[in-house]
Amino acid sequence: MQIIDGQLIYSATDLVGFIECTHLANLNRAVAERKLEPPHEKDPVLDRIAQRGYEHEQRFLAGLQHESGGLTVVEISEDPDRERPILERLRRGREATLDAMRSGADVIYQAVLFDGRRQGYADFLRRVD
Repeated sequence: MQIIDGQLIYSATDLVGFIECTHLANLNRAVAERKLEPPHEKDPVLDRIAQRGYEHEQRFLAGLQHESGGLTVVEISEDPDRERPILERLRRGREATLDAMRSGADVIYQAVLFDGRRQGYADFLRRVD
């Protein structure tokens, strides 16, 4: 959850957190509104799980790219311009994702999903006819 240009933007994680625990959602909102400091503890177990997930994702992506049958895989790159406002980066990512869909890509890796209030990233979007 974050506030961008005065607008509260929710992620899929925020929605799951709200369903599981409204108190957690309220704490996260207080952090987004800068009424509360975020926790600073790092969890090495969670860091390792995230690293292993990333490694698995990369192996899966490599498999798709080399899959017989000629799948078209489009990777939506993160906007490298950190000076660009985040709202603009989200909009650009969304447009790149929509362009990839319109082009008929079989798989879109790191698709940006953003409707102005909710944002997220899909590791893999697979085209279904």
